[in-house]
Amino acid sequence: MNTFKDLFKDRVFIGIALVQSFISMSMFAYISGSPFVLQNVYGVSPQQFSFIFALNGLGIIIAAQTTGRLADTFQELTLLRTAMLISFFGSCLLIGSVLWHLPLVLVLIALFLVVSSVGMVNTTCFSLGMERQGHVAGSASAFLGILPFGGGALVSPLVGLGGENTALLMGLVILLCSCTAILMYMTLIRKRQ
Repeated sequence: MNTFKDLFKDRVFIGIALVQSFISMSMFAYISGSPFVLQNVYGVSPQQFSFIFALNGLGIIIAAQTTGRLADTFQELTLLRTAMLISFFGSCLLIGSVLWHLPLVLVLIALFLVVSSVGMVNTTCFSLGMERQGHVAGSASAFLGILPFGGGALVSPLVGLGGENTALLMGLVILLCSCTAILMYMTLIRKRQ
């Protein structure tokens, strides 16, 4: 228990964990809302939806692998900031596409950006977190691993509050998660670096 108290004293580590959590929460909002949004609102068939879902999953893998290779060239904080900006841009594109009833292809691009950024964020946050708390790697890893799932459990029901025939709540939740991740970075990580 004392180990977790020590983790909470490290504000930068908590910032890293919260950034990862909020970006992951945007993915959980996508997972819980996209079947209804894409099939009910945009008329995508179940087969098309499964292809889209697989493509976004592939985006996470590619982003994580690319981030791992770029870590030798760029600082991890630079990669983390880039990933947060990709998520923010994708969430803005998503909410704009939903509000102005733009074509499905823009929604798909937005979702791909939001979901793929999770691969970049998870890779950099785990590395940065272990760098700071390597002496208690097990507890730090557990904390970094469980926090996104707890957050996902909170946001997933929110997406469905508007019913199954609207994309607005999914877009709003994803945008809010992305903005909160940036806020956590600015207040807990950037100020203390």
